[in-house]
Amino acid sequence: MRGFLEKPVNPDVLYYELQKAMGIRASQFIRLQTKLNVIVGEETAASTSVISDYITALSEQGMFISTSIPKPVGIQIPMTIFLGSERIKVEGLVLYSFYRRTGPLKTPGMGIKFVSITTEDKRLIRGFIGREITKNDHGAYTS
Repeated sequence: MRGFLEKPVNPDVLYYELQKAMGIRASQFIRLQTKLNVIVGEETAASTSVISDYITALSEQGMFISTSIPKPVGIQIPMTIFLGSERIKVEGLVLYSFYRRTGPLKTPGMGIKFVSITTEDKRLIRGFIGREITKNDHGAYTS
């Protein structure tokens, strides 16, 4: 299979074309493997002093949080995502939880679907994902 993409590369087009080339059914939203700080639950002075939970996968629709204490499936919780210099507040629904040595990766954590997020915060997440996947090896963005 041969093809080309024009620069600057649109992250959505790149994602779709890569999935198509690999024979994978294209997902609607890009899922970025990452490591971002997150506060699960209400943000308080005590909870901001030590952040032990972090996001390892992020999309416009939700995220996977690596945590030693996953919440039960079906619970809705407030969260604060640290996205660069931005703090994004969302409400999420726990879709699945893995406890130590029980998940496919043996990593404790939980899959979260956003149930309350502003349009502006979705735009910030989409922009962050786009910038991250179009960086070159030296941390600079392609143009």
